[in-house]
Amino acid sequence: MTGSVSATLVSARVAATLLFSSDISAKHSLSALAPIHGQVVFGALLPAELELTVMAGKLSATFVIAPDECEPMGEGGCRYDLLLVLNTFLLPDGPNSLNLVLAGCATAAINLGFTVDNSSGLGRQVAAALRRFPGRQWIWREGEVDASHFPLTDDTLTPWFDSPDARAMAPVMASRAGLDASASRALEDFVENGFCILPERVDDQLLQQLNDDLDAMLASGAIRVQPEGEGDHRIERMHEHSQAAREIWTLPCVIHFLRAVFQEDVLPCQTLVFVRGSGQDMHQDTIHLTAFPAGYMCGVWIALEDVKADAGPLFVYPRSHRLPRLYCHTINMSKVHDGNWQEFAEKFLPRLRQELESADLHSQNYLARKGDILVWHENLTHGGSMRTDPALTRRSIVSHYFSRGAAVWYDSSGYCGGTQSLPDEGRSPLLPAVFRKVRSRIGRSRLSHRLKNLWP
Repeated sequence: MTGSVSATLVSARVAATLLFSSDISAKHSLSALAPIHGQVVFGALLPAELELTVMAGKLSATFVIAPDECEPMGEGGCRYDLLLVLNTFLLPDGPNSLNLVLAGCATAAINLGFTVDNSSGLGRQVAAALRRFPGRQWIWREGEVDASHFPLTDDTLTPWFDSPDARAMAPVMASRAGLDASASRALEDFVENGFCILPERVDDQLLQQLNDDLDAMLASGAIRVQPEGEGDHRIERMHEHSQAAREIWTLPCVIHFLRAVFQEDVLPCQTLVFVRGSGQDMHQDTIHLTAFPAGYMCGVWIALEDVKADAGPLFVYPRSHRLPRLYCHTINMSKVHDGNWQEFAEKFLPRLRQELESADLHSQNYLARKGDILVWHENLTHGGSMRTDPALTRRSIVSHYFSRGAAVWYDSSGYCGGTQSLPDEGRSPLLPAVFRKVRSRIGRSRLSHRLKNLWP
């Protein structure tokens, strides 16, 4: 939906238009943490700070737009990217409206109507827990969502597979989800070790199609891979460009297994394709692809070719999923902005090594066969070993999945996560183009703000 309204600022004498392009619409429901993106376009350079107030029901928050945070445009105007995250758990299910008012405007700037739907079993639990939590927030600027805003220690939200009696519960949960005997054993491995290999393998023809698509896109220059040692070489969102990647992204056997894990519907988040070994430091996904309640995210790694020992195979630390979860606020780490991971390396990695050593846990390499499907717990420590033979590739596709009803964000950066509905639910699994466009500018704004939260 695109909405626009013009209003003249009485005090600053600057014309302003608010433009919104988002999925906010009475025809579509919002759930969990929902990104609300738009722009404020000023007819002239902003001469002074301006307050923007956002209201939903009895909730209110005020943000300050400073002149140096607006990007100059032609003919003397400027624009400000409005990147907000709405915590819909703190709004009632059903019709809602979002009102935005610029201070000094003769009229309210814009009114957006939408429907909230957090009616899943987990969604209802999360909404109730957040309403009890004194540190809750209902709206953020992009880059500010933090694990400290959620009741992480609420034991009533612990998923079954992290509970003390998870081993005994695994057969019951497998039966409830309709898993066969081999998949049920995989679920027991997941509970015990934090990862498992599914009994199914991806069809060779589908894998070949994805490899062919990858070769064609590399040859044409449609996608580029950074040379070794010159930055990140991951290929993001391959499912938007390859039908084979989309089919792998939504493999029925994977979705079925993860439904047994979450005991909820499954929402895919992203795809990452690797042509060679990542060489990535050990890490937990918890701080990168964050879920509340903790536990409701899983990673899936699929080999697109047989992996050789010298190709830089994936490594895992069995049973490390039981270690403490590390978040920005628990290790006193600032959010990562502008690609500067120095503080992360100085604080996160030493702390994780300390936890592994204290628990006497050790890594093991994963030498996958083409088509093997590895599923891991969000808190499992894993990474990519270094290649010892530069001539070897290690093609793979990685996807991440969240449970419906969970809040999703990236705790390391504070940005809102983007889960998508499965294609068979009648909605496009692809991110709206405006979302990708506006996210490309995230990090340029240094918006200072203050929040005035009024709770009913």
